[in-house]
Amino acid sequence: EIIEIVNYAATLVSRISLPDLPRLPVADGPPVPARCRRVAFPEGIREDVPVFDRTKLIAGHTIEGPAIVEEEASVTVLNPDQRLTVDAFGQLVIELVRS
Repeated sequence: EIIEIVNYAATLVSRISLPDLPRLPVADGPPVPARCRRVAFPEGIREDVPVFDRTKLIAGHTIEGPAIVEEEASVTVLNPDQRLTVDAFGQLVIELVRS
């Protein structure tokens, strides 16, 4: 019989240098909230929480929950037991904080 090849795949492995990603300037103080907003949490807790502008956060800024971080396309909500830290590349790192 005739052999027919239907699919063929190849994988290439190569060494490349890592890109030099730009880093944010490092904060010299705490972030300043833009305003406050009343928020209802699942546990039935209602309180005024600080709202931060995402575009103004820089490396090293830390925010203790409860809080809100707003940007043009999304909103990040920090629960009372969470902490947010901005890393050197501008990523929001959220961790659970237990007392």
